[in-house]
Amino acid sequence: MISTNEFHIWQANLDDLRRRVTVSQYLSVEELQRAEKFHFRLHQDRFKVSRGLLRLVLSDYTKCDPRDLVFESGPFGKPNVIRPSSGAWCQFNVSHSHDQWAMVITRSNEVGVDIERICNDIQVEELAREYFSASEAQALLALAPRQRRRAFFAVWTRKEAVLKMMGWGLSVPLDRFTVSIDPDEPATLVEVDSNLGEARRCEVHDLAIGCDIAGAVAVNVHDARLTHRQVTAEWIRQLQNRMGR
Repeated sequence: MISTNEFHIWQANLDDLRRRVTVSQYLSVEELQRAEKFHFRLHQDRFKVSRGLLRLVLSDYTKCDPRDLVFESGPFGKPNVIRPSSGAWCQFNVSHSHDQWAMVITRSNEVGVDIERICNDIQVEELAREYFSASEAQALLALAPRQRRRAFFAVWTRKEAVLKMMGWGLSVPLDRFTVSIDPDEPATLVEVDSNLGEARRCEVHDLAIGCDIAGAVAVNVHDARLTHRQVTAEWIRQLQNRMGR
């Protein structure tokens, strides 16, 4: 089981796994119905693998059958497990972007994770002016144009991870707190609106996933210990063998 202040970060490539293993048998009827609402088969498959991985990883920690896990969403959409109510317990958060998937799991601390593919089809300057704090937008616009895109996605994922950790979703505007903008420097929470005092306990860490993916984890403890793990087809098969199915 995870010790106090320890956070396990699981990463996976959804497209690689959907070609090599089957995990849709662990999904609920409601999850299968949600998958069918996607127009393209690729997006249906990615959703099924994402939900299947969530159930399998949680089952490995909680020692519950992945089919028995029942989820609910908080007021602003943050998921948690409500059944079974016995066995080893944990907190978690999940994010995925295109074919990349990340999950953070911990014993009893709040946690948030966000990953985003760094894309070229958005106007980062306009979005920074509209959504970021004044100091973030000013610092980003002061960068050379070729540096702004990576910095924008670093800020975006750092802020989203904080919102998800706090369980706020988008109910709190992104300009109510400020994070560091340099993607090549450690992530930090720089300033928090006085009305969001509880967020001051947050610690932010970047995720190294790939050159075209930005990612961040937010935790509510200092001196957090982060361990990175990879979900592979072999790991899934071994877990399935241990479960006897």
